[in-house]
Amino acid sequence: MDKFLTRSSSIPNLVNKRPREDGTSSDQWQQPKRFFTNSKETSKDREIPTNNRYRGLPVDDQTSEFYLKATKKKEVNNTPPIIIELLGDCTHQKIKDLILKHIKDFHMQYKGRNIVRVQCYSAKNHQLVKDCLLKENVAFHTFTRKDEKSPKAVIKGLPKSVHDTLPTELASIGFPECIVSKIKTLRPTEYPPVLVQLPRGTDMTKFKQIKYVMNCVVEIQRYKPNKKLGTQCFRCQGFGHASRNCNRPVRCVKCTLAHPTWECPKKENDGPARCCNCQDNHPANYAQCQARLQYIERIQSKRETLRKAVIPEITNPKINLPGMSWAKVASSGKKDQTRPRPVTPVDVAKKTLLRNTAFSQHDTNTSDPVAKTSQDFEASEMLEILTVIKSIKKEFAKCKTFMDKVILILTHLGHYV
Repeated sequence: MDKFLTRSSSIPNLVNKRPREDGTSSDQWQQPKRFFTNSKETSKDREIPTNNRYRGLPVDDQTSEFYLKATKKKEVNNTPPIIIELLGDCTHQKIKDLILKHIKDFHMQYKGRNIVRVQCYSAKNHQLVKDCLLKENVAFHTFTRKDEKSPKAVIKGLPKSVHDTLPTELASIGFPECIVSKIKTLRPTEYPPVLVQLPRGTDMTKFKQIKYVMNCVVEIQRYKPNKKLGTQCFRCQGFGHASRNCNRPVRCVKCTLAHPTWECPKKENDGPARCCNCQDNHPANYAQCQARLQYIERIQSKRETLRKAVIPEITNPKINLPGMSWAKVASSGKKDQTRPRPVTPVDVAKKTLLRNTAFSQHDTNTSDPVAKTSQDFEASEMLEILTVIKSIKKEFAKCKTFMDKVILILTHLGHYV
């Protein structure tokens, strides 16, 4: 007990406290107050000393640097390729020297007879190669980069007379530099849809919120190209690319000569058109052209291959069960697929009556024809009663009062009472 007793004068933090009210002097012994302290150490307070005995090796830094270079994440290259046709005096060495004047990081791959695929690794290099090939008038085609794509929308509900002033009207409501073009329809209409090409960086969500243009109620939708017809170039009449990315030789859509369509001397009444793709008697943009159908079949097979590679087909594993045959499996499947009919009270009564009749016959095991005839008569009478009850089921449900239900039952079953 002495270890808990101390003089108040020896505690410096008690000097500023208020004096006791019971009148005890400072010379007397008094018991100090106890304070709770948590002496348990947490895991954060404890530091575990660690030591790496391989820390001083000189090869450690070189290995780490080599490991970082070897495991560097490969960047995804979204730059489209440039497809070059080696026509005339255009050779492999000429194309290679021409590209090397502008960029160093590229590779070339042959994809067929006189077809070279040039792959760049940045949008800047792609644009430099594209410009130098245009300057040298090399036959090629490429595809639109992601940074070059501009949003497109379709406006429905405007008459033909306001299509020419539509760019000015869109600029007045905050969407300048829009390119407007008409969309051809199968049937002529006074309110054809309009294709609007917006500048890059335009907020498509904000543009689709427009409800009125030139005081007309309009409907704006995002443009979706027709994948069933594919993409066809208006310059070379080829498939798979657009005219804005094409520098191949010009071909006419109505004949097989190398000139633009608007300069074709062939008129509508000068005989049938001739396709430059399949040499058949139809225009090159005919939807049922054999060259177009082959192109669509080819891209659909590629899409199906990519879909199967991304989402593999799930096949059911073959399980061999002893004693099972195809006939048993098929019969069990049919039974499972057949939905049972709901059981009614009449069915329950019939089943109970037949079971009791069978049990009574088995227990008595009598050969008395009189008893057997009486049992058959009772069974048939009960079945008749159940049949009558079943026939008046719909009428019973239509009765509104209890008395109506009693009258209905007595009317049909009164002669049995």
